[in-house]
Amino acid sequence: MRTLELSSPGSLRDELNALVLAGGKTATATLLAEYVDEAEGEGYTDLAHWRRAHIDYWQNLEGRSVDDTTPVVCMHFTRAI
Repeated sequence: MRTLELSSPGSLRDELNALVLAGGKTATATLLAEYVDEAEGEGYTDLAHWRRAHIDYWQNLEGRSVDDTTPVVCMHFTRAI
């Protein structure tokens, strides 16, 4: 099961988590810059580098056709210890 971190720790996160658990919150958004920061944590130098590596993987290793209109799902996850 994935862990979803909404907002920063504190009362707003508690409120958002309660809404998710109750079914009242079903979507969220973040800044592109935050995705770039996460990609750099995997060794990518910038968003273009992340994009090239993933398109190469999807096309060459999985045989999928990928272009600028292909929907991509981005997830944030953490390892529970």
